[in-house]
Amino acid sequence: MDKEAPIVKTGRNGISVYDDVGIFFPIICTFSSELISAKAMSQTQRRKDSSEPERDPTLLRLKINDVIIPKLLDYYAESTEFKLEISEMSPILRYLRTITVGKGEAIIAGYWLLLKPLSVGIYRIMFEGKHRDGFKTSGDYSIKVVRRTG
Repeated sequence: MDKEAPIVKTGRNGISVYDDVGIFFPIICTFSSELISAKAMSQTQRRKDSSEPERDPTLLRLKINDVIIPKLLDYYAESTEFKLEISEMSPILRYLRTITVGKGEAIIAGYWLLLKPLSVGIYRIMFEGKHRDGFKTSGDYSIKVVRRTG
């Protein structure tokens, strides 16, 4: 493994990380950008569009090695505005047919988890989220934590 890279992809849903690396990921989130809308959007409108679907999710579930993580509603966060760049090769174009290639202001809101560095071992992280409008996300990841040498 490369000693500088914190994460090395090892398979379809498996990765290896060093034991001094935290893991940050969304359970479910929504972004809003001027690249999505044909009309000009204010920052206030982008924030509303990204945060409203996240209020009162119908499902938030996270397990790490079969241990259920409680109180996931406490992990809601919204970003500051940032510059989003969508290239012609971006896989998001397959899912959002209305998005424009280019750069534009964006905001993201959702439920996120930051795991402190884990001890050496194998971990299974499974999560699910669902909005009131039916939008769903899920993931099932195998993570191998290895000791950083040197």
